[in-house]
Amino acid sequence: ALRRLRDDGQVLTQSRQTLAHYLAEWLSWKESALRYRTHVDYVWGIGRINRVLGDKKLSSLTTRDLDLFYVALHREGLSASSTTIMHVILRQALEQAVIWDVIPKNPALRARPPKLIPVHRPHLTHDEMGSLLEVSRGTRWHALWAVMGLGGLRFGEATALKWSDLESNGDISITKQRQHQTGRGMVEIAPKTGTSARSIGSPDAVVSALRRHRSIQAEEKMLFRRVYQDSGLIFCGQRGTPLYNGYTNTCLRRDCLRAGIPVVSSHALRHTMATMMAQLNMHPKVAQEVLGHTKAATTMAVYTHVSRDMVRDAAKRLDALFPVKERERHGTEMSPSVLSCLDGSCIASYPGPRTIQGRRED
Repeated sequence: ALRRLRDDGQVLTQSRQTLAHYLAEWLSWKESALRYRTHVDYVWGIGRINRVLGDKKLSSLTTRDLDLFYVALHREGLSASSTTIMHVILRQALEQAVIWDVIPKNPALRARPPKLIPVHRPHLTHDEMGSLLEVSRGTRWHALWAVMGLGGLRFGEATALKWSDLESNGDISITKQRQHQTGRGMVEIAPKTGTSARSIGSPDAVVSALRRHRSIQAEEKMLFRRVYQDSGLIFCGQRGTPLYNGYTNTCLRRDCLRAGIPVVSSHALRHTMATMMAQLNMHPKVAQEVLGHTKAATTMAVYTHVSRDMVRDAAKRLDALFPVKERERHGTEMSPSVLSCLDGSCIASYPGPRTIQGRRED
């Protein structure tokens, strides 16, 4: 395809083509394979790259150029994760340039972006989650907090659920998600990954919350019957319109403040679910299946948080392996001579080192 474009005069020769020109062509070729959010990130990343390196000839781009570029981004205060996005773009684009015989080697392969620093991701403890559910009981938001906090669904998955996705045994079938796209509003798309399409069991608390939510929604349909847009969604606005993440987070903030717990976003409820599963000693593969991750490593590294209760539990288990005698736990009486050394009085009476056959005994 690239050779045909070059023959038609639409592609510059290797010696004249700039990085900006090549990245524009590469993104146009790559676009159909990218998800919407990824494409948005790539457009942003390429824009930042072009500000510094865009005018540089592709054939003269070096690993040193990329390393200095990453350092400059770091000095500007850009996060390591954002810099990594640009590194991924450059590595993929330049690797394709090698395949297309545009450049002989990929300078991004040996470039070193800044290391990603683990970021604390907010989540709730099980007690805080219980307080949130209690304060929202009887409202139209209670069931959504329950599905996300006790079911581990993403916001887009929860807001795409329809009543037909609930199975008779209480399981929830997740086959799609909703996403806000610029110029199109909320659209229904395929799940994030292949493993995101799944069926999960629901705790009794979720089943009960959904049953009450159906009654609340029936009242709203009656109240707004002239304008209600009934598309079968479980979670929607009072008039049946799609829910947006910003408004949902505003309502979650209100309920968090009412419950007297830390204010978190809706996605933090998913992290809460992952951590509670770890506290219950569920196998990582089970947590991976429930959360719909491709790899269990993602579940453990990103979503599972070690709580203080988990640390205390580990200490108690070690106590069981190495029991301490009652006398040792509470201490023993010390002799007067030991006590005098502790208060320093024995030091004054110390005669100093002795000399034995010409040697000092220290």
